[in-house]
Amino acid sequence: MTAIGAAKLLRTTAAKHGALVVRWEISPSAIRCSPLPEVAAMNGQAERIGRATLEWRVEDDIASAALRLEIGEDDAIVPLVAEARASVVRDGEWVHIEVDDRLTASERDGRVVYAQTTLLAAALGLSGGVYEAPAGGIGILADDSA
Repeated sequence: MTAIGAAKLLRTTAAKHGALVVRWEISPSAIRCSPLPEVAAMNGQAERIGRATLEWRVEDDIASAALRLEIGEDDAIVPLVAEARASVVRDGEWVHIEVDDRLTASERDGRVVYAQTTLLAAALGLSGGVYEAPAGGIGILADDSA
C-alpha cells in the first residue's frame, strides 16, 4: 500500500495543559493486511473493521500510542507504545516534540504544523506517516474531546 492509499493524518489537537494528540486514519483494507499479531488473531472479525486510527498522545513528557479499531460493538484498542519519554522543547511560539525515532511533531500557536511517525511502517507494515500542514494550517481539525 502507498502512503496516500493507506493512511492520512486525521486530526491533530494541540490541547490545553501541554497535551498533544495526533491521529492517522488507516483504511480498513490496509489494516487487514497488517502483520500485527492482534489483527491477524481477529480472523473473520477483521473483515468487520469499519475504521482504524493510529493515535499518539503526549502529555508533558510522557507519550503513548495505540491502534484504535472500530468494529461495531466490539471496538478494540491495541497498545503500540505503553509509555515512552518525550522530549518537549519550547522555542517562542513553537513547541517541538520527539519520542526517540517514533514520533516527531512541531506545533506553532497551538496548531500542529508537522508530524511524522515511524509506527505506521514499523508496527503496521504501512508506508507513509508524514504530515505537513498546508500554509495557514488549513486541513487541521481541532478536536476538543481529547
